[in-house]
Amino acid sequence: MSDEHHDPLGEQIDAGFLSENGELDFLDQLSTSTIVAILRCPPGPGEADPRHNLVEWGYTDGRHVVPLFTSTSRGPPALPSPATYVRVHMLRLLLSTNKRRFVINPLSPVKYEISDFAYKRLQALAAADPEFGSLPSHDSPWVFRLPDDSLYPVAYALASWFVSTGYIDEAYMYELHHPNRDVPPQIVLAVNAAHEAVLEDALIRIACDAGLTSNMFQVCFLPQEPSHRAGISGLQLEPFYRRPAST
Repeated sequence: MSDEHHDPLGEQIDAGFLSENGELDFLDQLSTSTIVAILRCPPGPGEADPRHNLVEWGYTDGRHVVPLFTSTSRGPPALPSPATYVRVHMLRLLLSTNKRRFVINPLSPVKYEISDFAYKRLQALAAADPEFGSLPSHDSPWVFRLPDDSLYPVAYALASWFVSTGYIDEAYMYELHHPNRDVPPQIVLAVNAAHEAVLEDALIRIACDAGLTSNMFQVCFLPQEPSHRAGISGLQLEPFYRRPAST
């Protein structure tokens, strides 16, 4: 698989910022986006938690940076085992870790460092976002609901890809609604597969090509998401795709 899809954040960094307003526009987009990080080992509890598990790169002058990428194609072509790519929400990454030096696309001709100015701007955007920090869990205010019929073209496009590639055994689609009606619902594709950043990027691309926008769509990998498994069970939701049993 490849994630060589439209990469607007990376393209903005490549083009540079002609003014402070140009950088502000970029940070506004970055605040609603996910970003690719490298973990020393697959995410899990304790020291495997992404907050403690981020790879740092050291330079000869003693500086250490956390490398981030707008797509996996911007990162190293191969990672030494057990290191892995993971896609995380940019604001959650910044606010759940102690302030560190983050550099986006450090291997590209043009890189972007999260400066004090950028860090404070992103913090302000997080404080103004009523949705940020509220994720589906057993005690969260999110409500799981059946998907709207208008999502059929998206489900059809995804199921066609599942059939042609054979990567997914089972998939669900549903909506997450927040009690604050000003917060738009999130469309969730939940797949019964281990997390892979490249797979996540491919599924987002397919859904966006079928009519969704990336800021209203998220991919959930059920083996790592007990709250989503509980929500699906409570809704008694049937999968919209299940690989036919071999005969």
